[in-house]
Amino acid sequence: MNVVSLERWGRNVLARILGTIAPVESISADALRSEWDQGQLKKILLIRPHQGLGDLLLASPILRALKESPLRPTVHFLADTYNYIAVDRLPSLDKLWTWDNKGMRNPLRALRFFQALRAERYDVAIIVSSHIPSFTSFLIAWFSGARRVVAFDTHPHYGGATWSRWMANQALPNLPWDAPEYQKYAALIAPFGLAIVPRPEFVVSQEAEAWAAGRWKTYAFSSGQTTVGLFLAGNPDRPERLWPVDHWVALARKLRDQNVSLIAVVPPPNFKSGSGALETGVYEK
Repeated sequence: MNVVSLERWGRNVLARILGTIAPVESISADALRSEWDQGQLKKILLIRPHQGLGDLLLASPILRALKESPLRPTVHFLADTYNYIAVDRLPSLDKLWTWDNKGMRNPLRALRFFQALRAERYDVAIIVSSHIPSFTSFLIAWFSGARRVVAFDTHPHYGGATWSRWMANQALPNLPWDAPEYQKYAALIAPFGLAIVPRPEFVVSQEAEAWAAGRWKTYAFSSGQTTVGLFLAGNPDRPERLWPVDHWVALARKLRDQNVSLIAVVPPPNFKSGSGALETGVYEK
């Protein structure tokens, strides 16, 4: 058994142990909907520490849909120290938790964190994912003590991950891999009878707006000319998801032919992607 197979086996074993210690009752979508309609799911924790900024932005409509539903539940989100900015300050969130993966290696700190999380007494925890599930998210959901856990079925991933079988009350069917990301997120709250408006939401602080306005003036673009920003970055560990350089060049030339001003945007120094890879700017020149 190689290292990867051993790790996958170990996660499945741990999921089964935890599911045996605190058995999770599998419930139907109808039963979950009934609990929602009866107002029994008033406090919700959404969990996704390991997720890219763009993915979290696309998940913001489900936060708004939950908060604006007739039940008006209390909505919390658990993000990571690097991606929390994508959902920070959203009016649909009552509280934002941050998961410090390195800091949680301290047993005392982890104990205090989970004690605080359990003290919230969540009615339901939703494990937010769109393509690859996170075992850490399942562990957090289990330790949170949430009465119900909703997640996508993990069996199609990692050679048959059994996490959702042992640690989720409702394991939702996965959407096709090429389905739009916002549709995958919307499926997580569909059991509650909710739909989304696919319009991502992002709140910028007044300090950030003031800084951006001052920086913008330094570029001295013509006030009557359209300006387009090209974000030349991405996760170096996922090259198959990056647009080829020649595509960017062709797009830039087309825009310049239309008398459009261009500005290249690259990551700040020492910025790391969700996988921990350093993003120095995928396209250097």
